[in-house]
Amino acid sequence: MQHADRAHGRAQQPGNPFRCAPCITLSFCLPLSSAVAQTGDPLVCHSSLSLSPNPLPFSFFVTHLFQINPRQTDASETMAVAQVPRNFKLLAELEKGEKGMGAGACSYGLEDPEDILMTHWTGTIWGPPHGHHENRIYELKMECGPNYPKEPPIIHFVSQINLPGVSQTDGRVDPNYVGILRDWTRISAELSRNPRPKEDPLSLEAALIAIRKYMEEHKKLPQPPEGSKYPMYK
Repeated sequence: MQHADRAHGRAQQPGNPFRCAPCITLSFCLPLSSAVAQTGDPLVCHSSLSLSPNPLPFSFFVTHLFQINPRQTDASETMAVAQVPRNFKLLAELEKGEKGMGAGACSYGLEDPEDILMTHWTGTIWGPPHGHHENRIYELKMECGPNYPKEPPIIHFVSQINLPGVSQTDGRVDPNYVGILRDWTRISAELSRNPRPKEDPLSLEAALIAIRKYMEEHKKLPQPPEGSKYPMYK
């Protein structure tokens, strides 16, 4: 709520393109193309629209909030294509990361708590044991673009690492080397057609865990001195 309060405070400043009602959190603020046409705001709040002189019908919110095709009438078909919007999903991931509810060998959070678009994240991986990664802590940066979670995050190592598929120039992870990143788009498409499993297979945490597993497969490779960082992060 503190984060939402700060966002609301900024929303009230003159000239700010974001509007949010006091009674609603940032998680309900979603880009709605039809709403932009009505209000001129690129990001609007459902409750703000509902208070407008010409309130939009409830079906409008259902259609945009869950990305449901209004032409579909079959209930099972509608449930199959419903997708969790980007902001909802990232807020859930943020809460899980802040509460330390994920895997103990990885952690993650927003790079800037003021990043209301939740684009830039930091991650940490504790090196796998019984190899050259043991007792090392690796820092990473992750970028969730506007099409996340349909598209995978862009991930860079900040800490230097000798690992196939990781650029020795800027630490970028080639998604073709890490299974979940390579198959992300395909899995996302499958999830859009089928009910979601209890545990979300596509998340920042899942990506970090997969990278750590990949590191474990190459734990015998010699590594740069501990604490080394790529030049762009020094």
